[in-house]
Amino acid sequence: MTFIEGEMTRVVELQAKSYALLRWVGDGPGQSTLDFGVSHDTLTLTEAAAEWTRRNAHNLPKETRAEDTDQPAFAALFASYLTTSYTLLETPNLQYRSRTGCYCTFCARLRSASLLKVRQPDKKAQGRAREMKQLYVSGLATETGAPLAYAALAGILDDPGLAMPLSYATYGRELLRRSQFASQGEGILVLWREISWEKGKLRKGFTLSADAMLQSEAAIIEAITTTRQGKRI
Repeated sequence: MTFIEGEMTRVVELQAKSYALLRWVGDGPGQSTLDFGVSHDTLTLTEAAAEWTRRNAHNLPKETRAEDTDQPAFAALFASYLTTSYTLLETPNLQYRSRTGCYCTFCARLRSASLLKVRQPDKKAQGRAREMKQLYVSGLATETGAPLAYAALAGILDDPGLAMPLSYATYGRELLRRSQFASQGEGILVLWREISWEKGKLRKGFTLSADAMLQSEAAIIEAITTTRQGKRI
């Protein structure tokens, strides 16, 4: 399905809230007020995140909370940050067991949020990011008319002028999937860096934009259309 403006705006806002929550917990000012007392042993990671964020909502800053109707998507995004975007530093002082409280994967990582570091994508992740782009463009072509032949699809993927729109639109698609409990692995980290990083670090002033996602998808649709018409060189 092509992007819907309201849906993209919503998921970008939830992404910002989930990241803000991770930063807030990691910085430690409110750790003592957070409740880890409910066991999540029988829950999935996303289910544990949903239960925890709902139960602790009254202790969280406003900018890190989602509306009740957005809780499932918010929890999925938050859980994905803990597992996909970050890795836990190894430390001999880190303990995963306690006589009280929950130490499921979600709670253990959240308790140790200050020890999380940005995951570094490898060559395999680079290949996965290209696969994501290919699947996105292929699906978009089918949805907007008819499938593209492999050579035509490769021509779009390898067009330098479409590099940023491809990365941005594919990231938007994967962000939607991320909010719907679909895990896509480290390929999304590559997409994120392609749209937001410059010279090895986050580009100054960068803000994820739903409008940019919509414009990027429009550029890809135009490329698909001109390819069908034989107008692309």
